[in-house]
Amino acid sequence: MFGLFLILSFIFLLLTKFSKIYHETVRLQLAYDNLPSDIVIDLETPKEIEIEVEGVGFRLLPYYLKKPILTLDAQEDLKMHGDEYLWTPDLNDEIFNQYFSYSIDKLAIEPDSIIIPFSVLKSKMIPVKVISEIKLSPGYNFGDSLKAVPDSVKVIGGKEALKEVAMVETKPVKKANLSTDISETIELDIKKEAVYKIEPTSVTVKAKIEKFTEGILEIPVIVKNLPKNIKINYFPKSIPVSFYVQLSKYNEVTVDDFAIECNYDEIKNTQKSFFTPRLIKVPELVKNVRLRQDKVEFILTK
Repeated sequence: MFGLFLILSFIFLLLTKFSKIYHETVRLQLAYDNLPSDIVIDLETPKEIEIEVEGVGFRLLPYYLKKPILTLDAQEDLKMHGDEYLWTPDLNDEIFNQYFSYSIDKLAIEPDSIIIPFSVLKSKMIPVKVISEIKLSPGYNFGDSLKAVPDSVKVIGGKEALKEVAMVETKPVKKANLSTDISETIELDIKKEAVYKIEPTSVTVKAKIEKFTEGILEIPVIVKNLPKNIKINYFPKSIPVSFYVQLSKYNEVTVDDFAIECNYDEIKNTQKSFFTPRLIKVPELVKNVRLRQDKVEFILTK
């Protein structure tokens, strides 16, 4: 019984409190509609207005539970003023009647006018960077590089906004133990707060995945810049070079596709007894190329 009495007392208190007349400030969030397709509202545009109102508490309560959004029609409510829009709100406008019932008195608006700067949209092409979190199966590798199709997209926005964007990334491409070709539509990672549009908003990420195998070839060593009056004996005369190549193209890789060079200029006038060999020619279709020896010893026989 005491609990019921307590509940009834609380309800009576609420009815008494919210039946009173209150003088309050209500904030309306501003949004814009029916803008020309080549115009974008600038960031510094006011985001809300304040309206002083008076009414019964029950009538005002919804405006505190959820901030209303006041949508302004660019053709109906705004006036063009140079490179800005101008809005001079009037408490008697129909636009406010959809947000406030007739039982609420509208007393004042702050600010009494709003300048809305805008920019004429421009566009440019920016490259797409693929963010990869792909793990390949053992013995497999990319037959060609991971690429986006298209590899660039159009960004549309105001002049200042376009200065800040030079590239767009994809959302991560996540694959585990991949052993087959990939061709997948991936969304671009466009920030929610971006003040520009990107078209299209997704790309196709493609790559060929192929079985790779290791190859080893003995590549002759060439000594460069050796003076005519100098004779030299060096060892080894060739160095094993290991590499990975697509299994289907293994037989296309030959000794002539590689070149190893030692430069006499690097050791003359020094006490060194060895060259540091360098690979100066490698075919494009191989990966992970490695010299199996990092020194070539020599003796001058002048």
